[in-house]
Amino acid sequence: MRSSRNYDDTKQPELPGLPGPWRSIPALAEIINAGATVPTLSEHALRHYVRHAAKNGLWPHVRRLGRKIIVSESGFMKWLDSVGG
Repeated sequence: MRSSRNYDDTKQPELPGLPGPWRSIPALAEIINAGATVPTLSEHALRHYVRHAAKNGLWPHVRRLGRKIIVSESGFMKWLDSVGG
């Protein structure tokens, strides 16, 4: 049962000193593919990029919180532009 506090479930996590907003991989895939008839980047492709983040330069934009992986939306877009995506 939820407590009587008012929680905003739509609020994205903000990490101090880091640009935000931070999104889960499924949420980032949904944002990137919004309005597209054919998905541009699948959730599987995003997981591949995150898995190899240390090799491909995406690492500064990825955070692991236990099992949860979050990606900076603005950082991912900058990284995508820099690699020619």
